[in-house]
Amino acid sequence: MRLKRLKKLYCYTDCVPVELALKHYLPGGLRYQYALKRIRAIPNIDYVSFRHDFMKRLGAPHAVQPPENRLSEYISGSSELENDRELSAAIICATFGYLGIKDFPGTDFKTSADAKNCLRGYLFVYYKLAKALETVLGKKEALNLYCSIVDEETKMTAAKFTKREKVTDAFMESDTRKGTFKGAFNVIEFITDDARFGEKVTRCKWAEVLSELKDPDFAYAVACHFDFEAVRAYNENFELTRNGTLAKGKPYCDFMYHDKRLSQKLEHPPEEFWDNLETLPER
Repeated sequence: MRLKRLKKLYCYTDCVPVELALKHYLPGGLRYQYALKRIRAIPNIDYVSFRHDFMKRLGAPHAVQPPENRLSEYISGSSELENDRELSAAIICATFGYLGIKDFPGTDFKTSADAKNCLRGYLFVYYKLAKALETVLGKKEALNLYCSIVDEETKMTAAKFTKREKVTDAFMESDTRKGTFKGAFNVIEFITDDARFGEKVTRCKWAEVLSELKDPDFAYAVACHFDFEAVRAYNENFELTRNGTLAKGKPYCDFMYHDKRLSQKLEHPPEEFWDNLETLPER
């Protein structure tokens, strides 16, 4: 496979402070709203047992009890969360714990936290939800259900994604990553033709944070499964192929983005190609 362009971005930085405004970091809990509603509606799920296990994993009843008006700031408009304020408070308190926030500030509160703690603040809580599903469904069904919840949530929020006309546009944008994405990866990016853009990720902050859980299948479901539907959210003609991820123990993630308008054949490079990318000169 011939390359038109190649760029090496070895910019991983272990400690990166991120400025946070809580009203943006916790924007109403859409995933929890949709997930809890979906789980409650499934006949073969013992919702009481699921909720009990989820609460236990969140650290309840030891969570801070927030003032009612403060809690309402975060869950207003999310009916499923408003109907279970105890669980909502436990979710938010667990999130704050990873950020080092001891009390229950209002949504206008701003703080700074290390990027890894920002990731733990939502990834680890998502993980606890997925593991509570495993308690009542078993591993396979829990993973399938959680991934379908992620897919549906991504479709529901597709309008918020910055639309891209060309699949190769991401090649031009990778140098301007911000927030938790800044200094989060060591990656080699390349373009083969107008229909394909690839990334070989050799270090990833998401994967390193989730490796702390020592649970690769659920780590993948929580952080990596999202990518496939997200690519379509940028443009319905885009498609992602990938054969391995750091989160599942592979030495790199092999992302290949395709524009189906230009090529219906989703050709994924062989393993030998990915293994030798480092040896190729930038162009």
